[in-house]
Amino acid sequence: MRLRNEIGIFARALVALSLIVTVSGGCGGSSDAPSSTLVSIAVTPATTSLAVGATQQFAALAHYSNGSTKDLTATAAWTSSSVATATISAAGLATGVAAGTTTIAAKSGTVTGTATLTVTAPKPPTLLISMAVTPANQSIGTGTTQQYFATGTYDDGSTKDLSGTATWASSTSATATISATGLATAVAKGTTTISAASGGTSGSTTLTVTAPAQLVSIAVTPANPSVAVGTTVQLTATGSYDDGTTKNLSSTVTWSSTTAATATVSSTGLATGVAG
Repeated sequence: MRLRNEIGIFARALVALSLIVTVSGGCGGSSDAPSSTLVSIAVTPATTSLAVGATQQFAALAHYSNGSTKDLTATAAWTSSSVATATISAAGLATGVAAGTTTIAAKSGTVTGTATLTVTAPKPPTLLISMAVTPANQSIGTGTTQQYFATGTYDDGSTKDLSGTATWASSTSATATISATGLATAVAKGTTTISAASGGTSGSTTLTVTAPAQLVSIAVTPANPSVAVGTTVQLTATGSYDDGTTKNLSSTVTWSSTTAATATVSSTGLATGVAG
């Protein structure tokens, strides 16, 4: 009897607990707040331009009713109002196709954001309008060389060294020849025109080749040196030419001592005292 009473009390307690849970759940209502709605999409950059063949990355930023934002660049549906002007990838990368203006749009659900893209024509290549060959009007002796330079001037005012790419020529190769890099070599007395060309543009200058300068005299210095026995002195031979130039000939002249018992001299002009 006591056992049946305890079972009955336990059963009534379970029913009461179930009722309390049910009522509690019903009184509180749903714990989920209403979801935030998409209000607008900002596409950036809002206004931009690029050249034909160039690209521009656009971004889409969503604004929601609760004030939050979200990057939709990778998920928005991207379109270009004029694919003949510019195309746009699914990731928002626009590519210029032809000069003009197009509207770039990013859409999510029923909300769309736009930006304006202007595509400009590619800049035309610069044109070479003149060529200058320097140095101008040189005169060199037979067997010597002269380095020339070619400078191109373009229609946008810029200049460029074309010495290594221009086509070089000498009008009279019997007078002077010129290498592919603009180095002229005098061959025989006379006058020739040195020219450089690139495309349809060329420039030129005159090169005069003179007879080789003649050696007039040789000066040995120091003059009348004095050295102790066993010591040395370096002598220098300087040649003077009929064109007014001078040249150190120490390593090419033939050195000699009239009295080798007093002093000797090497092939490079180093004198050594032997005896007093």
